[in-house]
Amino acid sequence: MPKPLRIAFIGNCQVQTYDVLTRRMLPHSDVISLDFSEQASRDEALRRNFSTGLDGCDHIFLHTNGFSYTGEAFLEPLYPDRLVKIANFYFRGLHPDSCYVGDFEHRFTEPTAVNSLLVLEAFTRGLSEQEALEAFAPASYQRLGLFDAWRSSMEEMRRRDAQVDLAGAEIMEACSRRYPSFWTMNHPSIPFLKEYLGRVFDLLGIRWQDFDTAGMIDPMCVHDTVPIADEIAEHFRLPYRTTQRWKINSLNQRFVDRREFVGRFYAAYAAAPPERLKVHSPTDLVERLGDSPEFRHLVAEERR
Repeated sequence: MPKPLRIAFIGNCQVQTYDVLTRRMLPHSDVISLDFSEQASRDEALRRNFSTGLDGCDHIFLHTNGFSYTGEAFLEPLYPDRLVKIANFYFRGLHPDSCYVGDFEHRFTEPTAVNSLLVLEAFTRGLSEQEALEAFAPASYQRLGLFDAWRSSMEEMRRRDAQVDLAGAEIMEACSRRYPSFWTMNHPSIPFLKEYLGRVFDLLGIRWQDFDTAGMIDPMCVHDTVPIADEIAEHFRLPYRTTQRWKINSLNQRFVDRREFVGRFYAAYAAAPPERLKVHSPTDLVERLGDSPEFRHLVAEERR
């Protein structure tokens, strides 16, 4: 039987999935995690206390970050042989119209924080809700440059890979072409993260127990989810299709179709001052919109 290990994960919400997976892949090991998506992680004393518990860890898996006590600048000198920097996955290729609207202090969070550029752009043009529904079409994706998200996301991941010990971009692309690998642009699915984590363990010579993730509860499904539009699946010739419904927690975790999704965002946009209807993230989308005379009105003036 493999030697029990003590494993630590430090990073964004993706560590929730790594924690669950590791308890299955290394069933006799001890796992501790610090999740930056939790508000408590902003407490410097909590990060300091967590870092003091790393001395007994065999391996420390880290998303690069600049936080005190849990950033690589602090941890690398202390644990040069135990710290492993892992990929922080982000991919717009499957959800190219996804975006965050409003600045950080005034972000649209209802019905869900993940807006659709197709819907926002239709609203700002004064189109009807029916016309916004019809915007979910290849011609609209092409006009807004959204089919380019696959390429730009891969470029972003390759830049991130320059900071880690096991690159993730190529496995991310390969998995995304085989099965639904993301629930949203920064929430990878459990089978995909299992594939990546297995390769990390292989790199370190850690013997792990294989299993089928089918039927497991995916930690990222606790959050809102976004469909992979059939138009996107067809454009990239993906061999799978997903539900065309959004899971929205603010609606008691209910799934809504495109018509309801459009209607609820039209109502939210109509109640907001026009200056709030600006895309603030993701960066590659903001840059593309800001460079276009036709679409730069969709981003704040300082981002153009």
